[in-house]
Amino acid sequence: MIGKKPVKVGDSAGMTQEEFAKSRIGIGGSDQAVLYGYSPWNSMYGLWAKCCGMKKYVFKEEDDYAKEKGHILEPLVAEVFQRKTGFKVINDTGIYHHADYSFMRVNLDRMYERETQDKYGNKKTIRGVLELKTTFPENAAVEEYWKKGKCPEYYRLQVLFYLAVMDLDEAYIACMWGFDEKKNYACVRIERNMEEEADLIERNVRFWNTYVIPRKKPPLELSKKPKNTLADLRAYSGFADPNLPCVIFHPDYSVDVEEMEAVDEQIAEPKARIKELEEIKLRLEIPFVEAMGQATVGMIPARENDSYYEVAYKARKQTVISAKNLMEKHPELMSEYTKVKIGELRADYPQICEELSEQAGDENRSMKIRKKKFTAKTRAIYRQRMAQLQKGACGT
Repeated sequence: MIGKKPVKVGDSAGMTQEEFAKSRIGIGGSDQAVLYGYSPWNSMYGLWAKCCGMKKYVFKEEDDYAKEKGHILEPLVAEVFQRKTGFKVINDTGIYHHADYSFMRVNLDRMYERETQDKYGNKKTIRGVLELKTTFPENAAVEEYWKKGKCPEYYRLQVLFYLAVMDLDEAYIACMWGFDEKKNYACVRIERNMEEEADLIERNVRFWNTYVIPRKKPPLELSKKPKNTLADLRAYSGFADPNLPCVIFHPDYSVDVEEMEAVDEQIAEPKARIKELEEIKLRLEIPFVEAMGQATVGMIPARENDSYYEVAYKARKQTVISAKNLMEKHPELMSEYTKVKIGELRADYPQICEELSEQAGDENRSMKIRKKKFTAKTRAIYRQRMAQLQKGACGT
């Protein structure tokens, strides 16, 4: 395949969302993990439905937010990459397909160019793919991959696909999980591997010819990440309609439904036991709550003379930002922070948030009990309180 340049089919710049979606109908880089069984998000059914142009009814809002956040931060990650490597970053908004397989499509984040020399000392410009990623610091992949100079396999497959379609030999994946580029940035180099590429192309062609062209639904994945398959089935089935007739299943389904019923019962058993234990705990708390009143800490001597139980009954007051007050007093902030977590508004405008904060309902109090060893200080406090109680009981 080397030497066959990709075919440009359009430019995402200036396209409407609908036009952009139509231009990308086919198999893309992020779909590769599905074909290899590594995808944390999508299923084989979902990929088939997308390639067949089926309408998707249900969208995951949290995924949309994460994608939007990633697009917003792309220029920052690209700038950090350019500054650290010295390479020239190119914002190519073209949509391309493979020279031989028009269904293999890419729309790259960025490309880059770096200067080098050939074996004769002549200057040579190398062009490669730059894939930009952002994630959260608490994401498990940060510790497992990025901080070790590695990337998850599903991202590596994505970039190998890009190299195959674009007929390029190298790529970098740059990832940030915070704004400190010294601590929260990683860059992983990916090189073209022709043996892997042949297998990757073969998987794409086989899926397209076997399932997409004849519009034959692929087997549903029951063992690999069933949540993904369920989510995709629901997304492409349409919204619930109570007016549709009852579905009558074949008797062969009875084996599965009996197994599902048995699993439901097993799940319900610990849930019922937990609920029962919670009720017992609440009954046991009643005399403590009555005795403590507005107090938040209590002490009970343990059977061992050197220990005591600390009873913590503290309040957790939840405050919210009044949308009505925000609209009345600071309407300019409403459009900027409607879809953003309230924590970001608090961070940017702490004084305004303090002014507009109000308590959300009653305070929430919970009781926690911890066994502790007496220290000289806590023993003195205990003896002092006991003396006060005994004095009060004697009426003196």
